[in-house]
Amino acid sequence: MILHTDRLILRPFAETDAEDVFEYLHEPAVNCFACMKLDALDDAKAEMKKRVGETEYYFAIVLKDSGKVIGEIDAYPECDDPQEDANAVKDTFSPCWMLNLNYTGKGYAFEAAHAFFDYLFNAKGARRIYAYTEDYNKPSQHLCEKLGMRQEGLFKEFISFVKNPDGTPKYENTYQYAILKKEWESLRQSDNKHIAYKGTLIVVRDCRRALRFYNDMFGLELVQDNDGNMELTEHIYLQESRYWTEFTQKSIIAKSNQSELYFEAPEIEKLIARLEELYPETEYVNRLMTHSWGQKTVRFYDPDGNLIEVGTPV
Repeated sequence: MILHTDRLILRPFAETDAEDVFEYLHEPAVNCFACMKLDALDDAKAEMKKRVGETEYYFAIVLKDSGKVIGEIDAYPECDDPQEDANAVKDTFSPCWMLNLNYTGKGYAFEAAHAFFDYLFNAKGARRIYAYTEDYNKPSQHLCEKLGMRQEGLFKEFISFVKNPDGTPKYENTYQYAILKKEWESLRQSDNKHIAYKGTLIVVRDCRRALRFYNDMFGLELVQDNDGNMELTEHIYLQESRYWTEFTQKSIIAKSNQSELYFEAPEIEKLIARLEELYPETEYVNRLMTHSWGQKTVRFYDPDGNLIEVGTPV
């Protein structure tokens, strides 16, 4: 089986894929793939020999324009209840996806997963698809949400993939996401019927510099990078001024004070201390103040003159 998207091919692995696979599996990006670590190219070649017979549920993610393998995705049918007998219907799937870190942030993971989900629901009889992701893996959580999956729960210290320095198991907090076939079909049917608010776009001079600021101050992470246009977690989008002026034919007015990004921080004094340590040139609109209703707030400009307000939770 071979699946095609606009930019990708999802196909069974071949023995010639060993070098590309070794490139991302010699140092797996997250702990849940630690057991798949390949120590040498010969290990990758041996692994490819094991994979070549799998043609239905385990696919290489391949760039159409170059033929390079940039990742993998797989899922196998299982019973909804592990205690059911061997004759029970296997209509539940739990996919795993992994991408070469050099190719993250470009929408490839969503493109591959979307095609794979469609395949499982429409060709392999899936009734329910669920996925696990670590609580610190924000891009994977965002991907699940972008695919229309529901967050079903957080399992505290759910599983251990690696050990702490003292040799004890390091347990991971893990989110579970899921989507039913009827929900997937409903999403597909509504794609062209509804307008969805996606987030807030701000104009910046340099996306990389702005990303560093919003990561340092608010922990936002890169979701997708499209050369001068970035999507961050929390549905914030960055666009470089060169594109904004080209597309709109309008001048950019920094510090226009007509809108703001609003964040909440319980320990607002610590956030201000970090701001003044990392970005001492920051211009304040109002320094820390306490309102009559008890909320503390501060306003300042980001490095590009976009207004930010931070308040304590109301």
